[in-house]
Amino acid sequence: MANLIQATVYQIDGAPQQPSPITIDFQTSNLIVKESSVSTIPSVQSVIFYYNVVNNQQSVQQFFVGEDVATLLAAANSGGTSQVQVTVLEVNGDPQIPGGVQYTFPANEILVGELINATTGVNAYVQFKGVKYFVSETEATILSAANAGGGSSYSSYVAQFTFNGGTTAPTVQIFDNTIGNVSWSMVGGGSILFGTLTGAFPFSQLWVSASADIDAGNLFYIVSKNQGSDDYIGFRCFNSAFSYVTPSAGSVAFIEIRVYP
Repeated sequence: MANLIQATVYQIDGAPQQPSPITIDFQTSNLIVKESSVSTIPSVQSVIFYYNVVNNQQSVQQFFVGEDVATLLAAANSGGTSQVQVTVLEVNGDPQIPGGVQYTFPANEILVGELINATTGVNAYVQFKGVKYFVSETEATILSAANAGGGSSYSSYVAQFTFNGGTTAPTVQIFDNTIGNVSWSMVGGGSILFGTLTGAFPFSQLWVSASADIDAGNLFYIVSKNQGSDDYIGFRCFNSAFSYVTPSAGSVAFIEIRVYP
Protein backbone atom coordinates (compact mmCIF):
# COMPACT_ATOMS: atom_id res chain seq x y z
CA MET A 1 0.00 0.00 0.00
CA ALA A 2 1.12 3.55 -0.63
CA ASN A 3 1.65 5.98 2.24
CA LEU A 4 1.52 8.97 -0.11
CA ILE A 5 -0.19 9.74 -3.40
CA GLN A 6 0.70 12.58 -5.75
CA ALA A 7 -1.86 14.81 -7.43
CA THR A 8 -1.87 17.81 -9.77
CA VAL A 9 -3.68 20.59 -7.90
CA TYR A 10 -5.49 23.30 -9.86
CA GLN A 11 -7.52 24.85 -7.04
CA ILE A 12 -7.39 24.86 -3.22
CA ASP A 13 -10.54 25.79 -1.27
CA GLY A 14 -11.81 27.82 -4.21
CA ALA A 15 -8.49 29.59 -4.91
CA PRO A 16 -7.05 28.71 -8.35
CA GLN A 17 -3.31 28.00 -8.49
CA GLN A 18 -1.82 30.51 -10.88
CA PRO A 19 -0.20 30.66 -13.33
CA SER A 20 -0.02 26.86 -13.43
CA PRO A 21 -1.08 23.89 -11.28
CA ILE A 22 1.15 22.59 -8.50
CA THR A 23 2.02 19.04 -7.44
CA ILE A 24 1.23 17.93 -3.87
CA ASP A 25 1.72 14.60 -2.07
CA PHE A 26 -1.04 13.47 0.31
CA GLN A 27 -1.13 10.90 3.13
CA THR A 28 -3.59 8.18 2.08
CA SER A 29 -4.96 7.73 5.60
CA ASN A 30 -6.15 11.34 5.97
CA LEU A 31 -8.24 11.86 2.86
CA ILE A 32 -11.25 10.95 0.79
CA VAL A 33 -11.51 11.41 -2.97
CA LYS A 34 -14.68 12.41 -4.81
CA GLU A 35 -15.33 12.73 -8.53
CA SER A 36 -15.84 16.40 -9.28
CA SER A 37 -15.44 19.15 -11.84
CA VAL A 38 -14.93 22.92 -12.00
CA SER A 39 -16.66 24.72 -14.85
CA THR A 40 -13.84 27.24 -15.26
CA ILE A 41 -11.06 24.61 -15.06
CA PRO A 42 -11.78 21.78 -17.55
CA SER A 43 -8.74 19.77 -16.41
CA VAL A 44 -10.23 19.10 -12.95
CA GLN A 45 -11.61 15.57 -12.59
CA SER A 46 -11.86 15.05 -8.83
CA VAL A 47 -11.51 16.70 -5.45
CA ILE A 48 -9.40 15.50 -2.51
CA PHE A 49 -10.79 16.27 0.94
CA TYR A 50 -7.70 16.31 3.14
CA TYR A 51 -8.22 16.17 6.91
CA ASN A 52 -5.59 17.85 9.04
CA VAL A 53 -5.38 17.83 12.84
CA VAL A 54 -3.63 20.85 14.38
CA ASN A 55 -3.56 21.50 18.12
CA ASN A 56 -6.40 19.02 18.70
CA GLN A 57 -8.63 20.82 16.19
CA GLN A 58 -9.72 19.04 13.00
CA SER A 59 -9.89 20.92 9.72
CA VAL A 60 -10.46 19.87 6.12
CA GLN A 61 -9.17 21.37 2.89
CA GLN A 62 -10.45 20.77 -0.63
CA PHE A 63 -7.91 20.21 -3.40
CA PHE A 64 -9.33 20.10 -6.93
CA VAL A 65 -7.02 17.91 -9.02
CA GLY A 66 -6.47 16.76 -12.58
CA GLU A 67 -6.36 13.02 -11.81
CA ASP A 68 -9.60 11.02 -11.85
CA VAL A 69 -10.82 8.82 -9.00
CA ALA A 70 -9.61 5.59 -10.63
CA THR A 71 -6.07 6.94 -11.10
CA LEU A 72 -5.79 8.14 -7.50
CA LEU A 73 -7.25 4.84 -6.22
CA ALA A 74 -4.69 2.83 -8.19
CA ALA A 75 -1.86 4.97 -6.81
CA ALA A 76 -3.12 4.63 -3.23
CA ASN A 77 -3.44 0.85 -3.53
CA SER A 78 -0.03 0.22 -5.06
CA GLY A 79 1.39 -2.73 -3.11
CA GLY A 80 -1.74 -3.27 -1.01
CA THR A 81 -5.10 -1.74 -0.15
CA SER A 82 -5.20 1.65 1.56
CA GLN A 83 -8.37 3.09 -0.06
CA VAL A 84 -11.71 1.57 -1.08
CA GLN A 85 -14.04 2.92 -3.76
CA VAL A 86 -17.82 3.16 -3.35
CA THR A 87 -20.81 4.76 -5.08
CA VAL A 88 -22.32 7.29 -2.68
CA LEU A 89 -26.07 7.81 -3.10
CA GLU A 90 -26.69 9.96 -0.01
CA VAL A 91 -24.56 11.91 2.48
CA ASN A 92 -26.21 12.25 5.90
CA GLY A 93 -29.56 11.90 4.17
CA ASP A 94 -28.84 14.36 1.32
CA PRO A 95 -29.22 12.65 -2.10
CA GLN A 96 -26.31 12.86 -4.54
CA ILE A 97 -26.75 13.25 -8.29
CA PRO A 98 -28.84 10.49 -9.96
CA GLY A 99 -26.86 7.28 -9.96
CA GLY A 100 -24.55 8.42 -7.18
CA VAL A 101 -21.04 9.85 -7.01
CA GLN A 102 -17.76 7.93 -6.89
CA TYR A 103 -15.75 8.29 -3.67
CA THR A 104 -12.76 6.56 -2.12
CA PHE A 105 -12.16 6.20 1.64
CA PRO A 106 -9.23 5.03 3.80
CA ALA A 107 -9.74 1.29 4.28
CA ASN A 108 -8.41 1.37 7.85
CA GLU A 109 -10.29 4.46 9.03
CA ILE A 110 -13.94 3.69 8.26
CA LEU A 111 -16.90 1.99 9.89
CA VAL A 112 -19.15 0.00 7.53
CA GLY A 113 -22.67 -1.19 8.28
CA GLU A 114 -25.51 -2.91 6.43
CA LEU A 115 -28.50 -0.67 5.69
CA ILE A 116 -30.81 -1.78 2.88
CA ASN A 117 -33.32 0.59 1.27
CA ALA A 118 -34.89 -0.89 -1.84
CA THR A 119 -36.41 2.46 -2.82
CA THR A 120 -33.15 4.42 -2.93
CA GLY A 121 -30.81 1.54 -3.81
CA VAL A 122 -28.78 1.91 -0.64
CA ASN A 123 -27.24 -1.33 0.64
CA ALA A 124 -24.77 -0.10 3.26
CA TYR A 125 -23.25 2.96 4.86
CA VAL A 126 -19.66 4.08 5.29
CA GLN A 127 -18.91 6.29 8.29
CA PHE A 128 -15.82 8.51 8.21
CA LYS A 129 -14.98 11.45 10.51
CA GLY A 130 -18.48 11.26 12.01
CA VAL A 131 -20.28 11.54 8.64
CA LYS A 132 -22.39 8.73 7.16
CA TYR A 133 -22.21 8.05 3.43
CA PHE A 134 -24.97 5.78 2.12
CA VAL A 135 -23.74 3.60 -0.74
CA SER A 136 -24.98 1.15 -3.35
CA GLU A 137 -22.31 -1.48 -2.62
CA THR A 138 -23.08 -4.19 -0.06
CA GLU A 139 -21.27 -4.48 3.24
CA ALA A 140 -19.68 -7.73 2.03
CA THR A 141 -18.36 -6.06 -1.14
CA ILE A 142 -16.75 -3.22 0.82
CA LEU A 143 -15.27 -5.65 3.32
CA SER A 144 -13.74 -7.70 0.52
CA ALA A 145 -12.26 -4.60 -1.14
CA ALA A 146 -10.81 -3.34 2.14
CA ASN A 147 -9.10 -6.65 2.84
CA ALA A 148 -7.74 -7.19 -0.67
CA GLY A 149 -3.98 -7.22 -0.88
CA GLY A 150 -3.48 -7.70 2.82
CA GLY A 151 -5.61 -4.91 4.29
CA SER A 152 -4.07 -3.27 7.37
CA SER A 153 -0.52 -4.58 7.16
CA TYR A 154 1.08 -1.97 9.42
CA SER A 155 1.82 -2.23 13.12
CA SER A 156 0.56 0.61 15.30
CA TYR A 157 0.92 2.26 18.70
CA VAL A 158 -1.81 4.70 19.75
CA ALA A 159 -1.72 6.33 23.17
CA GLN A 160 -2.43 9.35 25.35
CA PHE A 161 0.51 10.73 27.31
CA THR A 162 -0.05 12.69 30.53
CA PHE A 163 3.08 14.54 31.58
CA ASN A 164 4.27 14.65 35.18
CA GLY A 165 6.66 17.58 34.89
CA GLY A 166 10.39 17.82 34.22
CA THR A 167 12.25 14.62 33.44
CA THR A 168 9.71 12.39 35.20
CA ALA A 169 8.38 9.70 32.86
CA PRO A 170 4.86 10.36 31.55
CA THR A 171 1.77 8.34 32.39
CA VAL A 172 0.73 6.41 29.28
CA GLN A 173 -2.78 5.24 28.42
CA ILE A 174 -2.52 2.83 25.49
CA PHE A 175 -5.49 2.53 23.11
CA ASP A 176 -3.92 0.20 20.55
CA ASN A 177 -0.53 -1.52 20.43
CA THR A 178 0.78 -4.04 17.94
CA ILE A 179 4.35 -2.69 18.00
CA GLY A 180 5.46 -3.92 21.42
CA ASN A 181 6.37 -2.76 24.91
CA VAL A 182 7.82 0.71 24.29
CA SER A 183 9.68 2.28 27.21
CA TRP A 184 9.02 6.03 27.48
CA SER A 185 11.13 8.69 29.20
CA MET A 186 11.66 12.47 29.17
CA VAL A 187 15.13 13.57 28.05
CA GLY A 188 16.75 16.78 26.86
CA GLY A 189 15.90 18.51 30.11
CA GLY A 190 12.32 17.30 29.78
CA SER A 191 11.60 18.73 26.32
CA ILE A 192 11.83 15.41 24.43
CA LEU A 193 9.46 12.47 24.82
CA PHE A 194 11.71 9.50 24.06
CA GLY A 195 10.60 5.96 23.21
CA THR A 196 12.85 2.90 23.22
CA LEU A 197 12.23 -0.59 21.83
CA THR A 198 14.83 -2.68 20.02
CA GLY A 199 14.33 -2.60 16.24
CA ALA A 200 10.81 -1.14 16.49
CA PHE A 201 11.22 2.16 14.59
CA PRO A 202 12.81 1.81 11.12
CA PHE A 203 12.77 5.46 10.09
CA SER A 204 11.97 4.91 6.40
CA GLN A 205 8.87 2.88 7.34
CA LEU A 206 7.39 5.22 9.95
CA TRP A 207 4.17 7.24 9.80
CA VAL A 208 3.52 9.44 12.83
CA SER A 209 0.68 11.69 13.95
CA ALA A 210 0.93 13.78 17.12
CA SER A 211 -1.07 16.54 18.76
CA ALA A 212 -0.94 18.25 22.14
CA ASP A 213 -3.21 19.86 24.71
CA ILE A 214 -4.17 23.24 23.28
CA ASP A 215 -4.90 24.51 26.80
CA ALA A 216 -1.32 23.86 27.88
CA GLY A 217 0.21 26.75 25.96
CA ASN A 218 -0.32 25.72 22.32
CA LEU A 219 2.32 23.01 22.55
CA PHE A 220 2.83 20.69 19.63
CA TYR A 221 5.09 17.82 18.79
CA ILE A 222 7.37 17.02 15.87
CA VAL A 223 8.97 13.64 15.37
CA SER A 224 12.72 13.88 15.80
CA LYS A 225 15.46 11.79 14.23
CA ASN A 226 15.94 8.40 15.80
CA GLN A 227 19.69 9.00 16.22
CA GLY A 228 20.56 6.62 13.39
CA SER A 229 19.04 3.62 15.18
CA ASP A 230 15.81 1.70 14.71
CA ASP A 231 15.61 1.38 18.51
CA TYR A 232 14.46 4.92 19.27
CA ILE A 233 11.79 7.50 18.45
CA GLY A 234 11.50 11.01 19.82
CA PHE A 235 8.99 13.86 20.00
CA ARG A 236 10.27 17.33 20.81
CA CYS A 237 8.07 19.84 22.59
CA PHE A 238 7.84 23.41 21.30
CA ASN A 239 5.83 26.49 22.15
CA SER A 240 4.21 28.92 19.70
CA ALA A 241 7.53 30.80 19.39
CA PHE A 242 9.24 27.57 18.23
CA SER A 243 11.33 27.36 21.40
CA TYR A 244 11.94 24.08 23.19
CA VAL A 245 9.84 23.78 26.34
CA THR A 246 9.14 21.21 29.03
CA PRO A 247 5.50 20.05 29.13
CA SER A 248 3.84 21.18 32.32
CA ALA A 249 2.52 18.61 34.78
CA GLY A 250 -0.97 17.50 33.80
CA SER A 251 -0.70 18.46 30.13
CA VAL A 252 -1.38 15.73 27.57
CA ALA A 253 -0.36 14.62 24.10
CA PHE A 254 -1.99 12.14 21.72
CA ILE A 255 0.32 10.11 19.50
CA GLU A 256 -0.15 7.47 16.81
CA ILE A 257 2.84 5.59 15.40
CA ARG A 258 2.58 3.26 12.42
CA VAL A 259 5.31 1.00 11.09
CA TYR A 260 4.77 -0.23 7.54
CA PRO A 261 6.46 -3.31 6.08
